[in-house]
Amino acid sequence: MKRLFSKKTKTQHSVKPLTTPQRSEAAESVADFLQIVEVSDAAPFIAALFRRRFGSEPPDFPRHFIALYRNGDGQWQSVGYVHFTRHKHDYLCGG
Repeated sequence: MKRLFSKKTKTQHSVKPLTTPQRSEAAESVADFLQIVEVSDAAPFIAALFRRRFGSEPPDFPRHFIALYRNGDGQWQSVGYVHFTRHKHDYLCGG
């Protein structure tokens, strides 16, 4: 479980990697700068991105997945987002 901080609110959020597969040396280097995580509240991470792209607030109900990129300063920043909504026995996605 990782702890990330929102830049605007300085609020601490827990995130968890989707899986922990066996990684090759090349894949391990990718994991050093790119992570896909599920978060319970996506707004602190992607609200500005979502508003800019879709002109509205992000969904406030689960499930949120965020792509995080570690920049040259070592800071993690959100670079992608997808939301899944449960519908009967399936999930619909967008983002």
